[in-house]
Amino acid sequence: MVEAGDVVLVRWRGGFLLHLLKQATVDRLLIGNNVGKVNGWASRRAVLGRVVRVHPLGR
Repeated sequence: MVEAGDVVLVRWRGGFLLHLLKQATVDRLLIGNNVGKVNGWASRRAVLGRVVRVHPLGR
C-alpha cells in the first residue's frame, strides 16, 4: 500500500517516473517532485514499486 509522502515508480506517458506521492485517493495518485512541481494524476495500476531504502554511494 502506498500513501502520501512515499516515493513511487510509476508508468507515465509512455515512460517511467520515480516521484513523490503528494496525495492518494481510492483509485488515483497525485505525483510530483520534492520542490513543488505537480505532474498530475496517475492510476494506482500505474504504480510499479515504492522506494523502501536508499543506499549511500560508495557503500
